[in-house]
Amino acid sequence: LAKKGNALKDIKDAAEKRKNAMDPSAKVYPIEVLPEHIWGNPEAKVILSVYLCGRCPYCSRHVPLLIKTLDQSPLKDKVAVNLRYFPIKAHTNSTPAALALSTSRCCVPS
Repeated sequence: LAKKGNALKDIKDAAEKRKNAMDPSAKVYPIEVLPEHIWGNPEAKVILSVYLCGRCPYCSRHVPLLIKTLDQSPLKDKVAVNLRYFPIKAHTNSTPAALALSTSRCCVPS
């Protein structure tokens, strides 16, 4: 924000909003992590949960790029990706695509 020329007050306000958004007293909802959903080292200390729609053009470009980037970086064995399928109704055939992706991850050896 400082590089963009924002005033100190604006920077402090943004920092305060960010701090409040990460309130440690907020309720935590666990995310189920199943072995068949993990891409990468299942023993990694950090697991990044990624929700994707198999028919979404954004997801089809960015999720493979994320996995490739992690796979080729020093974070390779430190971060795993928990792939979760989230069909978006606006995308034609998103539910059958999610079922196909889920089945392929469960049944095909990695």
